[in-house]
Amino acid sequence: KCKLMPIQVGDPQGTMTTSAILDAVVYAISNGADVVNMSLGMSFGPFVQFAPLYIQKNFRANMFLQEERVWEHLFNIAYQHNVTFVLAGGNENCLIGLDPMQRGQNTIKVSAIQPDEAKASFSNYGDMSTVSAPGVRIFNAVSGNRYTYMDGTSMAAPIVTGGCALLKSRDSNLSVTDLAQILRQTGKQSP
Repeated sequence: KCKLMPIQVGDPQGTMTTSAILDAVVYAISNGADVVNMSLGMSFGPFVQFAPLYIQKNFRANMFLQEERVWEHLFNIAYQHNVTFVLAGGNENCLIGLDPMQRGQNTIKVSAIQPDEAKASFSNYGDMSTVSAPGVRIFNAVSGNRYTYMDGTSMAAPIVTGGCALLKSRDSNLSVTDLAQILRQTGKQSP
């Protein structure tokens, strides 16, 4: 008995402004969403992808701090309304949390695994990842009434979002903390 609430944040060219994303988050919270999937985020490119971990950790600790506070505030409001946000971890094979949206405690952040259950080569990872889900060769709808196989944490996050929605359909009082704990306790350990 889960219902969907699609919210368009991109324009016809696929551009997603920060204000459109913020508006969508507030809209979802205000209109009774229980679980929200956000398969979007910042991209950093080769500079960060190939940087040593200590540089990535330094970047995460010192960059985009104002944006981090905005997202933390919004996700705290979501937490107070018992709305769970599930975030795609990103596809640059670097630490989750370089994107300030991913730094807060009150979200579920998803990495991608491949069919053998190992980390997908592209998937972001690290101590801020909550769980992993299949993200390689996922059958997906694309424009033009077609389907194709796609890779990415944007394929993995909706799987986790669906699982959270099913859990909340059984017990609407489950918090993001409860859901993360259930997912970790009932999931398989990755190799």
